[in-house]
Amino acid sequence: MKSKRKLILDNIVSGLSMILTPKLGKISTKPEDFARLARTAFPFVQVEITSETKEDIAREWRLSTLTVAITVHLQGKNNTEQTQTQMAEIIERIEAQMEMDRTRGGVAQLTELLEIGDMQETGYPTVSQTISIGVQYTYPKGNT
Repeated sequence: MKSKRKLILDNIVSGLSMILTPKLGKISTKPEDFARLARTAFPFVQVEITSETKEDIAREWRLSTLTVAITVHLQGKNNTEQTQTQMAEIIERIEAQMEMDRTRGGVAQLTELLEIGDMQETGYPTVSQTISIGVQYTYPKGNT
């Protein structure tokens, strides 16, 4: 049986795969070498857990809060108006997709948008922007 963390990540990736407009390229939970990605892989979306906090909520239960970073990478050397418009459309669609099922397929209690970061120019000719979401789930003590 998969862990709840893995089920939540799989649900997020599956939800992102359903976004048809604007079309996304590759969606991955693994780090990628941008130089090896084909042009068709862009916009490249990377999904990763950046932190997790845990607390006891009852004698036998714990509450875990995952912070998940969804980073969108667009090809382009400059932060142009066209790039900003394209990124804004993608971020808006991701936000809407995450709101469609706040329980992440019944695995979590809550999903909430925490932060939308500034657009960043990276070393490779891409620009990126990160959305941070919080996902809360419970589990019996001794299990994850």
